[in-house]
Amino acid sequence: SLNGDNAGRDSWRMPNYTLVDLHTGYNFKIKGVRTGIRFNILNLLDATYIADARNNDTFNPIPSEGFDAQSASVFLGQGIRWNTSIQFTF
Repeated sequence: SLNGDNAGRDSWRMPNYTLVDLHTGYNFKIKGVRTGIRFNILNLLDATYIADARNNDTFNPIPSEGFDAQSASVFLGQGIRWNTSIQFTF
């Protein structure tokens, strides 16, 4: 949906990326109560990646009407993070 001077041009493409997540858990009983422990690591390899991008975004500190990387605003994905959980079933 490009208009004006950019009509008919190919859109630029964000770089590819790969994310690796690790999910593990263990179930057992403590005094007859079913218990589950879960552990998750998201973005295990701490990859730096562009999750989203916009051309000529109004939030860009250097306004531009171009059609290149200089005129793009990018949103970086989150780095490595983890969480744990414990579940008790009575």
